Amino acid sequence: MKQIPAIYDNVERWTFGYTEEETKHLLELITLGVKTATCTLYEADNLPEAGDAFIIIGADSEPACSVEVTHVKVTTFLKVDEEHARAEGEGDLSLAYWQNQTRAFFEEFNMFSYDMPLVCIQFKLLEVFDN
Repeated sequence: MKQIPAIYDNVERWTFGYTEEETKHLLELITLGVKTATCTLYEADNLPEAGDAFIIIGADSEPACSVEVTHVKVTTFLKVDEEHARAEGEGDLSLAYWQNQTRAFFEEFNMFSYDMPLVCIQFKLLEVFDN
């Protein structure tokens, strides 16, 4: 098990991706500074705030890095803009790509609607944890 600094002992863990390959790819985008945003379905009792830190879990189920939330915006699917799509760092960085992928993801769980509330989260890389 990786040793991480004690300041992260009580920090929430995030995972990205549903396959080992996807998780590795998204983690690489984060550590390269390409992926600096994500979005999630709005939950009033679980809204991150600027300054919150999170641990990103790698494909090996171990802590890989830490990030700090820099900006949070609650919006709807149709109001997510090109800037956020680009910051998510995936595909061709376009809004159309983001819409297609995000819609497919939420449809898989029967949760998609054009007016569904989303939390758009921007973050910055704090630290990469060595093996």
